[in-house]
Amino acid sequence: MGDPALVGPCRRVAILALVVLVLSPAMARASGDSSPERNPKAGGYWVLTANMTYTRAQQSATLLRTGEVLIAGGLGTGESSAELYDPQAETWAVTGFMAEDRDGHTATLLRSGKVLVAAGYDPDEESKERQAELYDPMTGVWRSTGNLAVARAGHTATLLPSGKVLVVAGLGNFGATATAELFLPTKGRWVTTASLSQARENHRAVLLSTGEVLVMGGDQDAPHTELATAELYDPASGTWSPTGSMIQARAGFTATRLSDGTVLVAGGCCDSSGHPLASSEIYHPESGTWTSTGSLADARQSAAATRLRGGTVLVTGGNDGFNGFATAELYDPSTGTWSPTGSMTYGRDYLTLTLLKDGRVLAVGGGGDTAEIYFPPSSPRWPRRCLGWVDTACSRNHESFGADAGTGG
Repeated sequence: MGDPALVGPCRRVAILALVVLVLSPAMARASGDSSPERNPKAGGYWVLTANMTYTRAQQSATLLRTGEVLIAGGLGTGESSAELYDPQAETWAVTGFMAEDRDGHTATLLRSGKVLVAAGYDPDEESKERQAELYDPMTGVWRSTGNLAVARAGHTATLLPSGKVLVVAGLGNFGATATAELFLPTKGRWVTTASLSQARENHRAVLLSTGEVLVMGGDQDAPHTELATAELYDPASGTWSPTGSMIQARAGFTATRLSDGTVLVAGGCCDSSGHPLASSEIYHPESGTWTSTGSLADARQSAAATRLRGGTVLVTGGNDGFNGFATAELYDPSTGTWSPTGSMTYGRDYLTLTLLKDGRVLAVGGGGDTAEIYFPPSSPRWPRRCLGWVDTACSRNHESFGADAGTGG
């Protein structure tokens, strides 16, 4: 999810860039890479798709069973709105509105196919929320479900093998919290579970192959400190236990489970000078230890990551403390190295990445109302169509791709 709590020197400056990105996509493009590489031979490329109805950052994105992507809330012009992206038609459609404005919330696809949205920040009330809502894709309607015990934003939500949802920590109305709660879908209510040993927000959580949940990093606000510590939640006992600490304390980083069950973390905030990090490391569940791996070319925080079908990890966007990045990089687990891939058209931070069913990736947010599609290096075809307002770039790239890129249909 996004990073709603902009606390500390590194992110106080970043919020200025966020406002510029939401209000002015053209400026975001100028501050990022204005000459995106779309040649699949260079390792993947991006193509603009239809614009959303509303501007957004720190929104949620959920891949539905239908293959559509549900975008909900976010800082911008549609803070209680939701819309659906159809990857086949390459179009957006507004769907039901949430009862609450919110950004920095979480969204979780339940076993039933419904989507649980929980807590977040209410920009109108300038406070954290306790409310949760369920979206039904069959009707396009939201309905309220039980409230959390603790208001929070910048938390994590993890779907457990049992079907329950674990919500952990975050920034409450009185600072970072260590509390955790479970949503019971069959009863539509929340119950408290054991608390972490350390309060934290802007952290990350990953479901391990063992069924445990790894929670790591983040920061505290009194005094402001990035954390290196990590803890494991055991759903069977409802308890937390310590595990190895990261080599580098970090918050606002990306965390991705790899195909072999290890966990890759990359970037985040901040080094001793208050600058974003380029370092990456791997968590090994069998030993509970961390090892260093290759570093990013661009030190970045508030980026987004997703594991592609082939097992590589795509990281893109984020910021350097002020400017949003358009650049993207691919991590190869077999070599432990990063390599550049095509840049987005617009610099974006506080974005979401969604792996689509056909292997492409949808990037949304941090750039006004725009959206882009990533075609991985193995992508079998040229995009089905090009939008009129970028048809010059489409024509140029289509000519350069020729038969190598294939033709859409």
